[in-house]
Amino acid sequence: GLPVDVGAGSGEQSAAATKVAGKLRGAPGVRRLSETADVNTTVNRSRVTYNGCECKRTWTAPGNTTCDSYCCNPDADRRGDWCMVVDPTCEEQDWGYCRPVGLVSRVCRDEPQGWRDKDYEDCGAYGAYGYCTPTGGYGLGWSASWGTFADFASDNLSAATVCCNCGGGSFPEACEDVPGWVDKENNTCQTYVESHWCNSTGGYGPGWGESWGSFADLA
Repeated sequence: GLPVDVGAGSGEQSAAATKVAGKLRGAPGVRRLSETADVNTTVNRSRVTYNGCECKRTWTAPGNTTCDSYCCNPDADRRGDWCMVVDPTCEEQDWGYCRPVGLVSRVCRDEPQGWRDKDYEDCGAYGAYGYCTPTGGYGLGWSASWGTFADFASDNLSAATVCCNCGGGSFPEACEDVPGWVDKENNTCQTYVESHWCNSTGGYGPGWGESWGSFADLA
């Protein structure tokens, strides 16, 4: 299994540790929207997507891989588990990334801002490449052979402490959004936060649909 991060300040950093070799690059694989889903659904909202859309209990992905527990990751997507949704109009496509159990949506700020690990990768990279999960665990993009987050700490701080994408960061009591701002579909800043459409570095969050285009398209 993946190692347990014991914190940035404990132990010696491994001099041989490096994420460069074998690192996953590029955007996460684009899901084919032609995937078929089973009609076996449940009225129980046992698992939902980041947008709060109900997941099908049982569904089939390309290659005839069947998921019977709402959320699975048959294609080893670096952003984590996903599901086929009961109502595609809710997600605006027929699948979505699953909201981690127990995840609380809060305004979060990477702290300190501008932090980079010893490989000069920032919090945005940790999220985009699937190195970590929003609840502080190791993502599918992280190789166990690299060691722990602490092995790549900079100034005695690891991504698990600094990055909102990795369960760290700080939670300011107030955030100064532009008063009254909504996008062209009347979504507010709070909606973007709660649905995880964006991340703490201004990039796209796991709740943002690949088919929606860019933030500018909804400006």
